[in-house]
Amino acid sequence: MEVLTANIIKHIDKYEKRTGSSFLLDWNIKEFPNVLLFSDGRILTYGVRPNYLEIGTSTCDVPTMIQTMEELAKSINVKKLRLFVVTPPKILKRLATFKVLFKAYDEKLGRDCWLLEREVLQ
Repeated sequence: MEVLTANIIKHIDKYEKRTGSSFLLDWNIKEFPNVLLFSDGRILTYGVRPNYLEIGTSTCDVPTMIQTMEELAKSINVKKLRLFVVTPPKILKRLATFKVLFKAYDEKLGRDCWLLEREVLQ
């Protein structure tokens, strides 16, 4: 698969414009060392935990992100997905039926954060 650097940069620029923060600074590579690179330049980072997959920083749209992670979870027999977000999780709750495990104020980020979870659909 060939991925153009210009496409990767385009998606990172979109992410940074949408979030107001740096993709590379937001990506905690120790927590989310795995990276999926799509042919169109989108990036999805994740971590494998004992009982769930945790989605990290991503330039993907929500449906693609969920579908891709569910397929991966099924292939390794993991039953849950988790996601930490710094924007209100309305769309994720509606589009992907995530439930909020907790909400907290992150002083380092200076904003509210949410931990979301969803059962992998069989």
